[in-house]
Amino acid sequence: MNEITLSQHEQAVKLHNKIMANASLAQQSLWEMCTGLKQMRDGKLYRELGYSNFEDYCENEVGFSRRNAYRYISVAENVRLENVTPGSQIGMKKLYLLSTISESEQQEISEKVDLESTTVKELKAEIDKLKSWNKDLGAAKDKAVAGLTSLEEEVKELKGERDRANKTVEKLQSKEQEIIRLEQENKELRNRPTEVAVVDHSAENDRRLNEVILSLERENVKRNEEMDRMYIEDRRKLEADKAAEIEAIRREYEEKLKTAQEQSKEPDKEKQEFKILLVMAHDAVKRLVSFANSHDKRIYIDKAGELLASSAAALKED
Repeated sequence: MNEITLSQHEQAVKLHNKIMANASLAQQSLWEMCTGLKQMRDGKLYRELGYSNFEDYCENEVGFSRRNAYRYISVAENVRLENVTPGSQIGMKKLYLLSTISESEQQEISEKVDLESTTVKELKAEIDKLKSWNKDLGAAKDKAVAGLTSLEEEVKELKGERDRANKTVEKLQSKEQEIIRLEQENKELRNRPTEVAVVDHSAENDRRLNEVILSLERENVKRNEEMDRMYIEDRRKLEADKAAEIEAIRREYEEKLKTAQEQSKEPDKEKQEFKILLVMAHDAVKRLVSFANSHDKRIYIDKAGELLASSAAALKED
C-alpha cells in the first residue's frame, strides 16, 4: 500500500513539473509571437510570402483578425518585461491591459497586485482606478503650475515697477548733481569782485532750492520704502494663497482616493464601483453647472443643459 502511494506521489510531482515547464514555454512562446508579429509588420516581410498587406497575412497564415494581431503587437511595443515576473502565467488579456498604460504605471500595478493570480476584471478595475487617480493628480498639478505661473507674472510686474522707480531715483540724483554743479558756478561768480553793487538774492534762492531738493529726496525715499513693503506683502500673500489652494486640492483628491480605496474593500465591488463613478459624475456636473452660472453666458448654460438632456436620453435608450 505504501509503495502504491509513493508511486502516485512521484507521478503527481513529475506531472506537476511537466505542467509548469510547458506553461513557462507557453508564456515564452507568447512573448516571442508578439515580437515576431511586430518584426513581420515593421519589416514588411509578409511581402516575401506573397501578401500585399499585413492584415491579409495575419488572417490567412496565422488565423488572426487585424484587431487581435495589433493587440499582440501592442504588447510587444508597450509592456516591459521588468514589470512582469519572469515565467509568470499572465495571459494575453492581462498583458494587453498592461500595454494600455505607461511603464511607470505598469510598475505601480505590478507592485500592488499579483498579476498571475488576479482576474482580468480585477486588473482592469485597478488600472481604471490608477488612470483616474493620475488624471486627477495631473489636473491638480496643472492647476498648481498655472497658479505659480500667475504668481511669477505678478512678481515680475512688481519688479518692473520697482525698476521704474529706481530709474526715477537715478534721474533725480542726476538732477541733483547738475544742481550742485550750478551752485558751485554760482558761488564762484558771487565771489568775483564787481564794480556795480547789486542786490544779492542768491542765498535765499539757494535755501529754497535746497529745501525743494530735500523734499523731493524724502518723498522718493518714502515712495521706494512703501513700494518695497507692498511688494513683499503682496508676494507673501500670493504665495500663501497659492500654497493654501494647492494644499486644499491635494487634500481633496487624497480624500477621494481614500474613500475609493475604502469602498473597494467592500464585498460587492460592482456596486461600490458604481458609487464611485456616481460620486465623480455628480462632482463633475456640479463643477460644470457652477462654471456655467458663474460666467453668466447663455452658450455655457445651453451647452450644459444639452449635455444633461443627452445623458438622460442615453440612459432611457439603454
